[in-house]
Amino acid sequence: MYQYFIIKPYTKIASFSMGIMLSMLYLEIIDYRKDPAAHPALVFLRKQIYIPYACVGVGIGLLATSMFLSYSANAHPETWTL
Repeated sequence: MYQYFIIKPYTKIASFSMGIMLSMLYLEIIDYRKDPAAHPALVFLRKQIYIPYACVGVGIGLLATSMFLSYSANAHPETWTL
Protein backbone atom coordinates (compact mmCIF):
# COMPACT_ATOMS: atom_id res chain seq x y z
CA MET A 1 0.00 0.00 0.00
CA TYR A 2 2.75 2.49 0.87
CA GLN A 3 4.42 1.85 -2.46
CA TYR A 4 1.60 3.74 -4.17
CA PHE A 5 2.27 6.82 -2.03
CA ILE A 6 5.97 6.76 -2.84
CA ILE A 7 5.69 6.46 -6.61
CA LYS A 8 2.95 9.06 -7.08
CA PRO A 9 4.57 12.30 -8.27
CA TYR A 10 2.05 14.63 -6.63
CA THR A 11 3.18 13.47 -3.19
CA LYS A 12 6.58 15.06 -3.84
CA ILE A 13 5.34 18.47 -5.02
CA ALA A 14 5.59 20.07 -1.57
CA SER A 15 9.23 19.13 -1.03
CA PHE A 16 10.22 20.07 -4.58
CA SER A 17 8.49 23.45 -4.39
CA MET A 18 10.11 24.18 -1.02
CA GLY A 19 13.53 23.47 -2.51
CA ILE A 20 12.81 25.71 -5.50
CA MET A 21 11.62 28.56 -3.26
CA LEU A 22 14.68 28.29 -1.01
CA SER A 23 17.01 28.32 -4.02
CA MET A 24 15.26 31.44 -5.35
CA LEU A 25 15.67 33.07 -1.93
CA TYR A 26 19.36 32.16 -1.92
CA LEU A 27 19.85 33.71 -5.35
CA GLU A 28 18.11 36.89 -4.18
CA ILE A 29 20.44 37.06 -1.17
CA ILE A 30 23.47 36.70 -3.44
CA ASP A 31 22.17 39.53 -5.66
CA TYR A 32 21.51 41.66 -2.57
CA ARG A 33 25.07 41.17 -1.35
CA LYS A 34 26.44 42.32 -4.71
CA ASP A 35 24.29 45.45 -4.96
CA PRO A 36 22.08 46.37 -1.98
CA ALA A 37 20.77 49.51 -3.71
CA ALA A 38 19.05 47.38 -6.37
CA HIS A 39 16.80 45.77 -3.72
CA PRO A 40 15.08 48.57 -1.77
CA ALA A 41 12.52 46.23 -0.19
CA LEU A 42 15.25 44.08 1.33
CA VAL A 43 17.07 47.18 2.55
CA PHE A 44 13.87 48.36 4.26
CA LEU A 45 13.31 44.97 5.91
CA ARG A 46 16.89 44.84 7.11
CA LYS A 47 16.89 48.37 8.56
CA GLN A 48 13.73 47.89 10.63
CA ILE A 49 14.42 46.62 14.14
CA TYR A 50 10.96 45.24 14.93
CA ILE A 51 10.55 42.95 11.90
CA PRO A 52 12.85 40.12 13.16
CA TYR A 53 11.13 40.20 16.55
CA ALA A 54 7.73 40.09 14.86
CA CYS A 55 8.80 37.08 12.78
CA VAL A 56 10.03 35.26 15.89
CA GLY A 57 6.78 36.08 17.69
CA VAL A 58 4.68 34.78 14.82
CA GLY A 59 6.82 31.62 14.69
CA ILE A 60 6.42 30.97 18.40
CA GLY A 61 2.69 31.56 18.08
CA LEU A 62 2.42 29.07 15.22
CA LEU A 63 4.40 26.48 17.19
CA ALA A 64 2.19 26.92 20.23
CA THR A 65 -0.93 26.68 18.09
CA SER A 66 0.22 23.50 16.39
CA MET A 67 1.22 21.95 19.72
CA PHE A 68 -2.03 22.69 21.50
CA LEU A 69 -4.47 22.42 18.60
CA SER A 70 -5.20 18.77 19.24
CA TYR A 71 -5.17 19.01 23.05
CA SER A 72 -8.89 18.44 23.46
CA ALA A 73 -8.83 15.40 21.20
CA ASN A 74 -5.87 13.89 23.06
CA ALA A 75 -7.16 14.73 26.54
CA HIS A 76 -10.56 13.10 26.01
CA PRO A 77 -10.37 10.84 22.96
CA GLU A 78 -13.64 9.10 23.73
CA THR A 79 -15.64 12.31 23.30
CA TRP A 80 -13.86 13.51 20.18
CA THR A 81 -15.45 12.88 16.78
CA LEU A 82 -14.23 13.35 13.26
